[in-house]
Amino acid sequence: MPLIRYLIDPLEGNDANPAGRPWKTFGRLNAARLAPGDTVTIAPGVQEETLMPSGEGTAERPIVITFLPGIHTFNINKVQRRTLFISNSMDSTEPVPVGILLSRVRHFRLQGGGVEGASKTTLLYDGRMMQILNDHVEDVEYRGLVLDMKRPAVSVVASLKVV
Repeated sequence: MPLIRYLIDPLEGNDANPAGRPWKTFGRLNAARLAPGDTVTIAPGVQEETLMPSGEGTAERPIVITFLPGIHTFNINKVQRRTLFISNSMDSTEPVPVGILLSRVRHFRLQGGGVEGASKTTLLYDGRMMQILNDHVEDVEYRGLVLDMKRPAVSVVASLKVV
């Protein structure tokens, strides 16, 4: 089976393009089933949907998702929400918004250009959400990514008194 290179470009992409030409949103990628050795390249910009790739790589030929250097903003308005029972939300039955959701996938690599300088790759979450959720996954690796929120859940205000 031939390898497919998927491209996501929120500024220049078009979801009507065939695979191999840039798509604008994660929608078409989320609908595809990725195969061993497939690659996904994501340009910086704003995404309105959860990144939810599916498929299986192999240990020798993992599926690689590369976020190019820059700021990748995940907007909270249309992301997937999941009911989760985790320690800091046990008193809530409200579904939690999720930015990146990997469910039942194997042999995935999610990578960025780095965490400093011109190659810094930032995943910026615009709204309070679970940044990454791994659900029944095997051999998933994240590297070279900075996770940040536009507005953290807790603000710290310091007051200094000079005497």
